Amino acid sequence: MIPILILFLIGFSLGRVTGGKNLSLSKLSTWVLSTAIIFVYLNDHPAGGWDFFTALLVNSTMMAVVLILWKSLRPRDYHSKFLSTAFCNTGYIGYPVVKSFLGDVGLSKAVVFSTVHTIFMITLGVFIAGLGGKRKEKILDGLIGMLKLPWVYAMILAFVMNTLGKSWREFPYFVREPISMLVDSAIPIIIITVGVELSRIKPSTLFLKDITILTFFKLFLTPLIVLAILYVLRIDGIMGKVMIMESAMPTAMTTVLVATETDADPELISMVVFTTTFLSFLTLSMWGKLIT
Repeated sequence: MIPILILFLIGFSLGRVTGGKNLSLSKLSTWVLSTAIIFVYLNDHPAGGWDFFTALLVNSTMMAVVLILWKSLRPRDYHSKFLSTAFCNTGYIGYPVVKSFLGDVGLSKAVVFSTVHTIFMITLGVFIAGLGGKRKEKILDGLIGMLKLPWVYAMILAFVMNTLGKSWREFPYFVREPISMLVDSAIPIIIITVGVELSRIKPSTLFLKDITILTFFKLFLTPLIVLAILYVLRIDGIMGKVMIMESAMPTAMTTVLVATETDADPELISMVVFTTTFLSFLTLSMWGKLIT
């Protein structure tokens, strides 16, 4: 009964922290399920400094290229264009897709890439969106907000345990079993969460030209840019494959929140998220076959 009690207390505590009435599937996925995945896979498959360095290098180079392109092509409104094509749904869709093509080791590498990518999103992404929006945001605000997310501490705990040569599988049964249950249920619930969140976006024919261009850019050009970066830097192996797959993911749903907070074309970005997510189920199959 203790593992069941622990899961109940996790839900109860989450409800208290978030106010209960405002608790959504999205918060459940971010605060509990993604946290469990990050902790378990980083502990089961310890990431080396090289993985983090390559993730940092490729992410920063890709974003610099995308930013320069949009600044050159659309100097007046490059902010929303950058936001909708540089930032990918590396977690909610990235985790299950990468696992299906590249297995558990691939997923552990995806956790590393996604962690670095998310840090860029809540710092650089918020800053760039603020430059083009009506409400300005500071990079520091994004960093402070990140420290409120439990996955940050799950990642630190995994690193500490790896340093000490410890595994979560050595925990007592009443602690190990709830963790195992959360990880086993995480990916199906996360995929359902994507569907629920997407159902809240109302389709619109406004910005049709921009949506078409941005969708093509996100699903094809962004991963091609990453592919070119990997070729130039001579990065290959499973980490290289993971970075191609993650960059081919649809626009991150978090970009809608960032655009809304900064008032940087939230309607346009919402539609790009909607369109890229639906079409990605076709394009991701293509990219998955390409890398495998």
